[in-house]
Amino acid sequence: QIPLAASPPNDATLSAAEISLVVEEFFSASVSPQRKSFLEQAMITFKTRNDSAIKCKQLLENHSSSYVYWFALSVLEDLTIRHFSPSESSQCLSFLWSLLINTHTNLEQFNLNKHIHMLVRISKSSSMNTNMLLQQLPILHATNPTLFFHVLKTLCEEYVSNREDISTLRRSELMAIVRGLAPEAMRLAAKFLGNVYLGLRTEIAKSPVNGTVFGISMDSPVTKAAGMVFPEIGVSPGARREFGVGVVVFGGSVGDAEKKGANFALEMVQVLFGCLLSSKSTWGDGGDSDALMEVLDVVFKFALLNDRESVGLGICALNCLNELLARNYLSLQINGFMSMVFGYSCTLLRWLTGEMEITSGRTLDSLDTE
Repeated sequence: QIPLAASPPNDATLSAAEISLVVEEFFSASVSPQRKSFLEQAMITFKTRNDSAIKCKQLLENHSSSYVYWFALSVLEDLTIRHFSPSESSQCLSFLWSLLINTHTNLEQFNLNKHIHMLVRISKSSSMNTNMLLQQLPILHATNPTLFFHVLKTLCEEYVSNREDISTLRRSELMAIVRGLAPEAMRLAAKFLGNVYLGLRTEIAKSPVNGTVFGISMDSPVTKAAGMVFPEIGVSPGARREFGVGVVVFGGSVGDAEKKGANFALEMVQVLFGCLLSSKSTWGDGGDSDALMEVLDVVFKFALLNDRESVGLGICALNCLNELLARNYLSLQINGFMSMVFGYSCTLLRWLTGEMEITSGRTLDSLDTE
């Protein structure tokens, strides 16, 4: 325990190790109110010291607890936003990025979130810092997709935020950056989610219903002892397009990293849908439409996930679809877009009402019987 005088120290008498002890004691459940007040004042005084930034970097590199890491990040974030020069903020961004790459696997989730959020906030402050962060993303995607989507999701959220922490001009610049990143971000998300989905599904063979292979059918599937027979949902009587009908998702398993990455990727897609698409939007037209259709296809597939292992991802996918529909968006590729929406919606409704047999998970009809 660090002895504190009646008045908190106002000089450099406390080392980084001693500050670490102060923070740990402050968050201790057994500390008395009077002692807690002294400790708080010591922490506040520390923030105003000329060497606080150096001490914070030492604490982050050699933190003794999650509380110390959180405190050091908080102090450094305040210094960066309020007091650092452009060159100092760039140095801080470089330091925090290297620290993130080296320590992210050992961080608690709340500290990891705060660390990434702080990185992105610093990158908003200037074009130089923005470029520094963007240049690191392709490397991160190649080495750690989960962390990549975590950073990119946070970047999209922050860059389209309406908070009054930057000028209107700078906000417009950041929005333009997000619009430029969106097509490739959606393609990367679609590819990653597609690979995760492969680990969460199994195919069940399909047979025609009453000899009908083509055309649109809303009939319920026929369940036989040998298995299931599915109606086909097609684009027209003369051409058939698959919409995932007959794919049964059950008990599949993917690693925690893949599951977290898929969650971040879906949340990123939801942010992009919210800021880019509307009834008057032209973003998804032209060259952007392929990226939109790619990610929309896999989002609909994830919306079918409802077993215990993957229901959280299914909910994230439904949130994406809700965001899209709430914007009253229609693509110029209206035929393909509406066919996809209609086909997957029919599949999803049949799934939810129990008309498609599944091996795990609960549907609405099972809840009715209970």
